[in-house]
Amino acid sequence: MSQRTPVEPKDWIPLIKPYAKPNLWRSLRQVANTAVPLFTVFVLAHKALEVSLALTLLLDLVAALFLVRLFILQHDVGHGSFFPRRWANDLLGFLSGVLTLVPYHYWQASHARHHATSGNLDKRGVGDIHTMTVKEYLEATPWERFKYRVYRNPFVMFPVSHWRSLGSFR
Repeated sequence: MSQRTPVEPKDWIPLIKPYAKPNLWRSLRQVANTAVPLFTVFVLAHKALEVSLALTLLLDLVAALFLVRLFILQHDVGHGSFFPRRWANDLLGFLSGVLTLVPYHYWQASHARHHATSGNLDKRGVGDIHTMTVKEYLEATPWERFKYRVYRNPFVMFPVSHWRSLGSFR
């Protein structure tokens, strides 16, 4: 058997370099393949009201998935990584914020604070998933430890932490 050489971080640079800059056409394609179906489903859901409430609700669920996709694009423009021009990122961020009901500029500022303090347990609180140090855990009451362990369980953490992070616009 031949022995594989370890992959060094510098070996990844040529592989990821093409993706390190925004690509206008790829970005526009992403906007189109999100916005066109979203608005199509909105129109269909409106027309479906004349046919069936159940059909309308089903189409609303499909629209919700496209709204999640739109928020993902909003996240990327918030980092300035979607379009080559800042004004284009801010325009799409503002427009998507209107549809996702997440005020873009406020979210962008709080998200930047989150990235600036993420992983720093001395600066917790901005969009963080609650994390205790070993010392804090050992000093906690049995009830606090139980709540923490339940909260950190993946079946609880993923839905709750995402819901919580959307509401923590401090």
